[in-house]
Amino acid sequence: MKPLQVTLLALLAILLLGVVDYATGPLFSLTLFYLFPVAAVAWYAGRRAGAAIGFLCVGVWFLADLESLGTRDPLWIDLWNGVIRLVFFLLLTELLTVIRQGLEREMAAAREIQTALLPVSTPQIAGVEIGVRFWPARNVSGDYYDVISENGGGQFLICIGDVAGKGAGAALLMASVQGSVRALAKDDCPLDEMCSHLNRLLVRAVPLGRFVTFCIARVEIDTGRVTYVNAGHNPPIMLRADGEHEQLMSTGLVLGVLPEAEYVEATAFIEPGSRLVLFTDGVIEAIDREGQQFGRERLERLLASCRADSPTGLAERILEETRAFEHGHPQDDTTVVVVGLTGKGEARPGRAEERAGPPPEYQPGISQPAAQDPPRG
Repeated sequence: MKPLQVTLLALLAILLLGVVDYATGPLFSLTLFYLFPVAAVAWYAGRRAGAAIGFLCVGVWFLADLESLGTRDPLWIDLWNGVIRLVFFLLLTELLTVIRQGLEREMAAAREIQTALLPVSTPQIAGVEIGVRFWPARNVSGDYYDVISENGGGQFLICIGDVAGKGAGAALLMASVQGSVRALAKDDCPLDEMCSHLNRLLVRAVPLGRFVTFCIARVEIDTGRVTYVNAGHNPPIMLRADGEHEQLMSTGLVLGVLPEAEYVEATAFIEPGSRLVLFTDGVIEAIDREGQQFGRERLERLLASCRADSPTGLAERILEETRAFEHGHPQDDTTVVVVGLTGKGEARPGRAEERAGPPPEYQPGISQPAAQDPPRG
């Protein structure tokens, strides 16, 4: 919730508490109930706002007991009780502020680590353009993507995944998936064997209830052959230059559930002018204010209308449309990867460029050419 919303709700709660306190008189103590608005405002709006709400609570309590002043207890006792309550509220505000700041520092460190783990750049290969957009719903994300050059740039792997859940736990599991994929990819491993091995690793490593949807494709630049394996992830979409599209429907069980799960390679072809679009749930499961999902049909219409866009522009347009659909309040991590072939060409060395995201404010942005992956031993 936003700080202003929490503060307004806290003010309303204090007003209601004051009415109840006045009606019940000195027979009941409502001090415990005053703690909730103070704690909520301190947590969401900060130290100063929490302290101000604490002062307000003491004032409301004092006014509610005004009719008993001089008849039940001496005035100095009521004043003393008010001071004690105020000190308690201020200490609570300070404690919650310190805890919140500590958590924010830890999450900022986790965000920096995850930012470093995600690809600093995508391979720069002649005849290939790759556009990526990545937007976490929280400080850290359970989404995963990677691009790995193979055979001197003659082919490359494109990976995308989504860890069940959000937050730090999902991000840690995502980092494990990324490291495992890179370790397996260096041996030019067949994709079905790679997914089977990765699945067995995750079954042993992930806690009960966690799983990973995953899709990996190997693109041969000269032929346009796309060999892929899908482990329960959203089917990629092959967008043709004329606006027609097809879903790459071959799929298998999600990773991390059954150790004996088997995976099968499937094949598609991408021509110059076509776009291979991979995405996570944050796109089609984006929800607007009326509770309606963005949906696959709306995505397909968007792709058809933007078929002439570059991969970078198309990835940016998809993210912009889903963020606008959600009115800037994403409920899930969102990753979009778009691959396009512009023509046959030999791999050439690239240069590393600074990645554009995600900054602390999470402006959308990871999409630029970069250096080729170093040789893998």
